[in-house]
Amino acid sequence: MQFSISKGEISIIEGKSGSGKSTLLSILGGMEQPTKGKVYYNNHSLYDLSDYEQSKIRGEKFGFIFQSFQLIPELTAKENIELPLEFIGNNKSEWKVFELAEELGIKYQLDKKPPFLSGGEQQRVAIARALITSPEVIFADEPTGNLDENTSKVIVNLLTKLCLQQHVSLVVVTNSFKG
Repeated sequence: MQFSISKGEISIIEGKSGSGKSTLLSILGGMEQPTKGKVYYNNHSLYDLSDYEQSKIRGEKFGFIFQSFQLIPELTAKENIELPLEFIGNNKSEWKVFELAEELGIKYQLDKKPPFLSGGEQQRVAIARALITSPEVIFADEPTGNLDENTSKVIVNLLTKLCLQQHVSLVVVTNSFKG
């Protein structure tokens, strides 16, 4: 099987539960080495690069939106959004956090910790965290799987808009895509 991701393109991988969608996303995103085949990023075999080079790509070029959000409950929404900047040694860019928060409708939630946010607000924090490093590719695992239909539509529209505006590639795995 061959799969290509073009700049600014939105790719949707749809399939039933247990069919390997999340595993494929983990392989494409550099988190799980394939048992066969190769994954290329900018004409380099991702898994043939050193661990340092792989983590640098994951930290700077890839953004991840996890199905269960993976927010750290002890950190505020703002701190969760800024976390990837800490990992790549980037100076905090206050204006970018607030710009993203405003775009995502969570600017008044930045001082709250995840347990005090709704599911939709937590998902928006996760999206902001995925976008904070200005990645080239966002990998989203069931980004609306835990949300109601109205919030799901808002999230799909926001992801689409942000990716098109920023020319970011978006790879979404889902059981069913509603947009």
